[in-house]
Amino acid sequence: MAADTRRRPVYWRRGDFAATGQESGLGLPKSFVMDDPSGIEAGASVSPGADKEADAMWIRKLQVEDAESYWRLRLDALRRYPQAFGADYEDAKHTPIEEVRGRIADGTDNFILGAFADTGAIVGMVGFRREPYRKMRHKGMVWGMYVDPASQGQGAGRRLMEELMARAREMPGLEHIGLYVVDTNRSAKSLYLSLGFVTYGVERNAMKLDEGTYVHEELMVRFLERRSPNELT
Repeated sequence: MAADTRRRPVYWRRGDFAATGQESGLGLPKSFVMDDPSGIEAGASVSPGADKEADAMWIRKLQVEDAESYWRLRLDALRRYPQAFGADYEDAKHTPIEEVRGRIADGTDNFILGAFADTGAIVGMVGFRREPYRKMRHKGMVWGMYVDPASQGQGAGRRLMEELMARAREMPGLEHIGLYVVDTNRSAKSLYLSLGFVTYGVERNAMKLDEGTYVHEELMVRFLERRSPNELT
């Protein structure tokens, strides 16, 4: 697989962090088929001594060569957790792989990170998209967070978010990052709060799964520069 030449891969070992739970993305236009909110179910914490297994993982930006393996993981996320994603599995499974490659190569302000096992398999992902319009260029959005169930509870979600935030801080003029999270997902909200995100609103009936079944979402934001609490009101 091609290496990311802009930043060195971030290596970590199992047991570095406890489970992260569901993680979500925000604010992409509904026409952006990839995602609106997204997430996973929480995994169990790693047992003591788990990092003695000596199997490392790493975080890096996806390249076009990763398209097929990334898209398999993406479809798995949509199939397993329809309540957590704005995109629908039945629609997404027909997406041409060339379109997926185009999304991966969408430029420096938009990127997708992958968490890779020591076998080279992608086991987690998260996306970032910066607003394209001049008056909104100070904002960015998290989308598409997912960790394969077999790899949950090993810190992948936290590491993905930390690397995403590190890259975002390098973007001139970017001031804050937003995301959505399902309001019942306590583990995800706990992760985001620990990373400095705050809730500023709730969208009721954000998604309609079927007749009478709705999902509500909290809107969260993380300012990259110090802001007064009054600026959130």
